[in-house]
Formats: sequence, C-alpha cells, structure tokens
Amino acid sequence: MEILLFLFCSFRVSMGYFADWSMLARDKQPTCVDIPSNMTLCQNIGYTKMRLPNLVEHDTLHEVSQQSMSWIPLLNIKCHPDTQLFLCSLFSPVCLERPIYPCRSLCQKVRAGCEGRMQAYGFPWPAMLDCEKFPQDNDMCITAQSAKTASDDNGCTGTPCDQHITAENILDNFCQADFVVKVKISKVKPRKLIGKKAQVFRAWKGTREEMRALRNPKFTLSSDEKCCAAKARSSKKGKFLVMGTKPSRSGGDLKPTFIVPWSKTKEIKRARRMFKSMNCENLKETSQKIIVDTFAPRSSITGDNRKRRGSRRPKGERKKSGEKKKGGERKKGGERKRKNHSIWDGIRN
Repeated sequence: MEILLFLFCSFRVSMGYFADWSMLARDKQPTCVDIPSNMTLCQNIGYTKMRLPNLVEHDTLHEVSQQSMSWIPLLNIKCHPDTQLFLCSLFSPVCLERPIYPCRSLCQKVRAGCEGRMQAYGFPWPAMLDCEKFPQDNDMCITAQSAKTASDDNGCTGTPCDQHITAENILDNFCQADFVVKVKISKVKPRKLIGKKAQVFRAWKGTREEMRALRNPKFTLSSDEKCCAAKARSSKKGKFLVMGTKPSRSGGDLKPTFIVPWSKTKEIKRARRMFKSMNCENLKETSQKIIVDTFAPRSSITGDNRKRRGSRRPKGERKKSGEKKKGGERKKGGERKRKNHSIWDGIRN
C-alpha cells in the first residue's frame, strides 16, 4: 500500500512546539468555537466544539481548516484506525478548561501504522508530531481506542478483501501492484478465484503469453484468505477490482493483494478517473494531483457543462455540413474518424 497522497510541506513547525505544555494557556486566552463545517478532517468525532488556539498553534478557524486539508489523505488511507482521533486531538481539541493532549502511546501506534505510507512518498514523520513530546499514558491524556478483542475479528482482518473503499486507499494500492484489473469471477474455489474478460488498468512488462493470460486471470489465495473466496461466491454476478503481484514462476497464478466489489460509488469513480494519469515514478506529484482532485472537483467533466445525449438544438440553429448525430466525428472529405478501443487502454507499466 504505497500511494498515499499528502502535502505535508505546509507544516513547518518548530521543534519546540510542545516543550512547554502551558505555553498556549500562558500566551493566549483560549476560547470555545464550533468546529468548522468545512473541516473535513474532524467531522463526526463525537463533539462539535473545539479549543482555539488549537494544540498546533493555529490561531484562526481559517488556518485550522486550511492546514487540516493536507492530512485528509492520511485519514482516508486508513493506515491506522486511530488516525482521526490522534490528529483531531491536536487540530480540533475538545473544549475543556485545560488542554488534553494525545498520549504518547497513541502517537506511537499511529506513527507505526502510517509512517511507512508517508516515507513511500518522500514525506518524513513531521517534527511537530514527535511522540516523545506527548505525555505518558495517564488519566489526563487521550489513549488509543481501536484495540480489538478476539470476538471483534470476523476472520477476514488483514486479508486482500478487507479494504477501506476510499479513492486514496485504491490509488495507494495501485502503484504498489504489478497488475490492476476489473474482472468477473466465473469460478470460485476455497483457495482459488478464476476470472474472465478482465479489463486491464495496469500490468507489468510481461511476455505476450502472460498478458494474454491476464485477460482470464487465475488468483491464488492463502489458507487464511478463504473468507475472500466466500465474498466472491456471494457476488458472482458482479465484478471486482483486483490488484496484486505477478506470478513467481512462468505459468503460475496471480497473487491478489487488494479485492473489492466494483461499484459506481463516488470513491471508485474518483480513483478510476485517475488511473490513466497516475505517475507511479513520481509519487509526490501524484499526491498533489489527488489533493487537487479532492478539493476542486472537475464539474466541467462531471456533467455541468456537458451537453446531454439527445438534447435538442435551439430553434433556428442548423446542423453543420458533414456533422453526424451519432457515431463520432467526420474528417475533411467525409471520412469518419474512429476511436480505437482496447482492453489495454489505461495500462501503465
């Protein structure tokens, strides 16, 4: 899982942020304010009032909202279940008489889960989140909330089909995978999935035979991934987005690392729209594109300015010479310009 999309460069914070825990209270009188509705990072967190200045020295709500945007991809990649709890304890701290900081153990757990994602994109864990600056676990700090008991585990945790369907998570897996396909599973065995008529979005530089086999792929599951076979069996009429690694030997099966049902959800549409423009050799550039795509939707492409199919012409407007209603454009001389379609459209080596 290696394509996380952040812009951490905007967080230039001094090393001494939390050296003195009473700094904020001494320098500026805190106030209670509503968490801004446009602060996507910290919505649905169990409270609606926050302390300002916050615990990373943002003085205005505009600054809080703006700076928090760069951390949304980290939240959506689901690198740790307590990521939102940790970040919001700093960006939108609960409004109490005294500031409540995240415990050092909470910081350490989130860092352990997310630092690798950040480093893959050339972003180090920022000094402002140095875990040594946070207090040891006690009743006066925020502890991790995601500890699972054995009864919470449905047997599928950590498997390729245990995925969070967010555009960031899909794209994070995209660049790590040797192949990415949209495929219908035609046959399901306890440890094998057999697909047919795959649409290929990404493939390794394999032989002609390997690329032909990718159109009707065979996926091997490990013994602890049988729940993925059960999920595929329950949705045999649908299609799946599958990513994974190439065969370890010639003629071998593919190894899936990511399996989700294909659907027309907003997140899958967002990710699919970016498959062709993904530059897996320059992850920083890619992360910036995702940030732009997240906060500046392309309305001109999604339909606001797109003419509806079959719409009538205004009265008095005549069809231009050589123009055809359907089936594509015409070149000079009446020759039709055809668009070539291939299952290999969208492949990035």
